[in-house]
Amino acid sequence: MGFQYVIVALVLLFCVAYLGYRAYRALKASDDPCHGCSGCALKEIKGKGELSKKAKRECAEKKREKKFAQTK
Repeated sequence: MGFQYVIVALVLLFCVAYLGYRAYRALKASDDPCHGCSGCALKEIKGKGELSKKAKRECAEKKREKKFAQTK
């Protein structure tokens, strides 16, 4: 009966280790909404949206610079 406790202890230890590993991976990538995704249409759309926001910000900065240059 003693070997059964050893086997149960090893199985429980494995389960706890696996849960810890999965929790670590989940927390490590918590800031990435596409964690684990190899690529999909949503990821491509998200990427385009970020680029368009950046482009809009750069465009607004250029307009401000142009306007400021004209007032001088």
